[in-house]
Amino acid sequence: MVIASIALFSCKDDEKETVVQVNGVTITVSPPITGDALAIGNAYEVTVTVTPSTATNRIVTLTSSKPDVISVMPKQSGAWTIKAEAAGQTVITAAATDGSKKKAELTLTVKPADPDPDPDPDPDPDPDPDPDPDPDPDPDPDPDHVAVTGVLLKSETTISIGASETLVATILPNDATNKAVTWESGNTARATVVDGVVTVPATATTGTVQITVRTVDGNFSANCLVTIVKPVEQFYEGGIYYKLISGTNVKVTNKSYTDDNFVLAANSYSGAVIIPATVTHNDVTYTVTAIGISAFRESESLASVTLPNTIVNIEAFAFFECATLKTITLNEGLKSIQAGAFVNCEKLETLHLPASLQSIDPGNSMFSGCANLTITVAAGGYYNVIDEVLYVKGSDGKPTYLQWVFEKKATACVIPDGIIWISTHAINDIKFSSLIIPASVTDIDYLNNFYGCESLTDITLNWVDPSSYWNYPSLGAAGVLTYSDITLHVPAGSKALYEAHPLWGAGFKIVEE
Repeated sequence: MVIASIALFSCKDDEKETVVQVNGVTITVSPPITGDALAIGNAYEVTVTVTPSTATNRIVTLTSSKPDVISVMPKQSGAWTIKAEAAGQTVITAAATDGSKKKAELTLTVKPADPDPDPDPDPDPDPDPDPDPDPDPDPDPDPDHVAVTGVLLKSETTISIGASETLVATILPNDATNKAVTWESGNTARATVVDGVVTVPATATTGTVQITVRTVDGNFSANCLVTIVKPVEQFYEGGIYYKLISGTNVKVTNKSYTDDNFVLAANSYSGAVIIPATVTHNDVTYTVTAIGISAFRESESLASVTLPNTIVNIEAFAFFECATLKTITLNEGLKSIQAGAFVNCEKLETLHLPASLQSIDPGNSMFSGCANLTITVAAGGYYNVIDEVLYVKGSDGKPTYLQWVFEKKATACVIPDGIIWISTHAINDIKFSSLIIPASVTDIDYLNNFYGCESLTDITLNWVDPSSYWNYPSLGAAGVLTYSDITLHVPAGSKALYEAHPLWGAGFKIVEE
């Protein structure tokens, strides 16, 4: 496994320990944000801390409610980069994953791009003071004009409080020349309408409101009676459990409708599951935008899952220990996958990452136990696969962070020069014997404990001075690795520095190259 910042710890099923939950989450942005709004293109480093420092599970997730406005990219454990992508407002949320439901939120606004800073103040310095009138005006109306004879609109619909729906007006005849229309609401406190988009505000009350469309040509009109209802918080429809997020956006959840990792709802699903883009319940249509926390957790007979193009987030532990899951189709439009989503999916064979995917949280061994998994990536995305290793691209489009080494990889792992960080749990349960780490690596996450790496016999390190990188790991877990069985290949003239190092001088066989 990779050698870097990892912590030696032993986990025994028969030992019980006191669970200390998180009681506070804090977001820190560097450099500090000044002014009322961010400019498009600005990027900031974000760190998240939890209290107390003794919390058993200190892993957090960082998400953007609108990734198209501000994107979130993982940098290292507990640190991310956010970047202003487009004008708008979004909420950055840091949330604990230990079931405490503690979180911190930061509302940020991105201002529109500046207009042309140097418009031409005098495009025509010498205009004609006495232009000629139209020498041949057309006194007759357009002989090809086709007059409007009517307009059609659905007669009724149901919209939840806080949601919206687009009404489509059909102008008659189809080849009418002027199809312009106006829209109006009979009660704007209950619903507003702009260009056919009917929006029911969060402050609205239940009841009905009439929406009218009227043609400019001929003044024909049609009405739609909108019934306003309260959204259902959770429901079961078509073999799938749903939970309300906001408005009419819902996420797939488990049969206990819970987001608490400590309240398990195993075996909620089985067989081949196809998630729809929308689902209608009690005459209200909802959009499915997320796979919730532990939604499919420990579903022992689950074979495959297909996601619609409306899914933007897969939450923590969504497919945790789905031991029979063989295939899952991730959609273009997916933005983030949170901690531990695919742990111990031992029969999962392939996973194709769409170009839209911006963030895979490394926490809780994202792909640990996926012994047969091969990952492929879409061109032009945020990720790259080189020689059975998943990397995160930097701002220059080149691989920068090592996210995960395929557990099925059997040949030597040669990390390319330019990689600066090896992520949490990136190298575990490997089959290869040789690992080469370039001098460009400055940080190996402390949680990367090289568990299940007893096949590792040779490590090549390229730091002339091993103290030049940030963290150093306690190599191995639960006493699995014997340092004296591993040969370290180090640069010529550096053996003494390695022998004096707290880790590398702890019993490894050191050989200068």
